Amino acid sequence: MATLLDADLVRATGRVDKVLAMEGPAAARLHAYLQADIAAVLTLSYDVRGLYNDVVLELPELRTQAQRRSAIHDGTARLVAQGVESGDLDVDLDPEFVQHAITGLLLEAVRQRGSQPAGGSEERALAIADFVLRATLAVPSDLPRIRAVAGSLVAALDPGVAGQSLLAPGQAH
Repeated sequence: MATLLDADLVRATGRVDKVLAMEGPAAARLHAYLQADIAAVLTLSYDVRGLYNDVVLELPELRTQAQRRSAIHDGTARLVAQGVESGDLDVDLDPEFVQHAITGLLLEAVRQRGSQPAGGSEERALAIADFVLRATLAVPSDLPRIRAVAGSLVAALDPGVAGQSLLAPGQAH
């Protein structure tokens, strides 16, 4: 089980570390991160529905994987906090609440995906990224601009998952 979890968690940890170190608006980095991370999970070649629950990750033999998941969650909350501090995201947001909401959306996407990867993973990832940003942006009408910037960042986060944003820079959804 550790090997299956690590196949995702190691890459996911790398993505969150990369996005936190990137230059550019936090909102665009968050959008790019969500696109890359969600598409990566949805394209895994195995069923992850039973792997990402607290009961499994509380097993002593999965302590390292639980720590990785916690680091990913902490990094996501830090990215949201950067967006709040910069004014990209609504100042009234609780970064941990947003991180929990993102996790919930990801788990629902995994549930809908089922046991096999299906086509449309990048589109689903883009829809979730749009949803999160639309809900958290200080100025929701900035979404097309944020998407354009995010599109240039996606490949840097995980070239094996999403070589580029689904939309050309400047193209609205």
